[in-house]
Amino acid sequence: MNELNRLWEISAADNLTEINRSKLDLEKRIETWLIKDIDILSPDFLVIGQQVLTAYNKSIDVLCVDRSGNLVIVELKRDLTPRDVTAQALDYASWVKDLGAEEIKHIASEHFKGQNTLDKAFAERFKQQLPDTINEHHAMRVVASEIDNSTERIIRYLSETYGVDINAVTFQFYKTQEGREFLLRTFAVPPEEVETATARNDSKRTKIKWNWESFMGDAEMRGLDQSSISVMEKFLKLCESLSLGISWGHGKEMGTVNIAHPALSNNFLSLFANGNLYFSFGNFKNSPDEVKFRDKMKELVTGKLGFQVTADYERRYPGYAIAMWSPKLDDVEEVIRELVATPISATTTLPALVDEEKVGVPA
Repeated sequence: MNELNRLWEISAADNLTEINRSKLDLEKRIETWLIKDIDILSPDFLVIGQQVLTAYNKSIDVLCVDRSGNLVIVELKRDLTPRDVTAQALDYASWVKDLGAEEIKHIASEHFKGQNTLDKAFAERFKQQLPDTINEHHAMRVVASEIDNSTERIIRYLSETYGVDINAVTFQFYKTQEGREFLLRTFAVPPEEVETATARNDSKRTKIKWNWESFMGDAEMRGLDQSSISVMEKFLKLCESLSLGISWGHGKEMGTVNIAHPALSNNFLSLFANGNLYFSFGNFKNSPDEVKFRDKMKELVTGKLGFQVTADYERRYPGYAIAMWSPKLDDVEEVIRELVATPISATTTLPALVDEEKVGVPA
């Protein structure tokens, strides 16, 4: 889309000298520039994470929050085709949309290495307080040195037809014969058009709050048989009987339910309507009790359940298909009971998760 962009330098004698475009390690340098100065992408963004691990064991290149408290996924092209990196951004969005306030603050705290908090950094950046409700919406920005016409059409289609807050941004690098360097930024879709389309779609969109009936209905729609649905029902009733916190998700794409430890408050299990069961190792790292709980969970998952975890499990959120865990439901119950029985100091309890309604399940 940028074939027509050319750059000239005007000399003191009013002569024009064209500056040649260069591809000198541009893709490698863009991420560094974005972290140093996100203003080159937008003055309305604050970087809160770099190479952020998702529940699907993939990493978001750069995660930002905007001045309205909404998350922004920034994905760099690197060795992927523009179309592939666009699909990757959409995949990450399916995870980002369900992040709660405490999870977002944990991500930011890791990025700031404990030297700052999201609330303080937000106030310093935007001269206003972090909104009470954050991540009501999310956005995606695909960054590359070049975007092909096909990818631009896809992004325009998503933006104009469905109001998806997505755009592609190209950075072209120029270098003079004397060594001076210049960077040219171009958007696939004018930002004001994306904003208008998103606002128009928001006025039509309703936010889903899953419950027992809609979650199980979504599981059935996804092709799970009655035996698998029955296993999920037993799992949730077990969690209820153990007085675990049950929080229904609100994502549009898939039903989700999170299970929180009664003493630690953080989610340690998540069940998706497709039957996948996730163990949230990455949520427990802020105190000795949390680390002890996390390591105990790893011991039980690998030992009693026989599931594999990666060497860096403490940062991960591995998920296991229902075909793997449903035959071991009795073992899963023993794992949960042992984790609930793990001693936790009274001083370890964290604040309750924001924007998640604690509810019970039918008897």
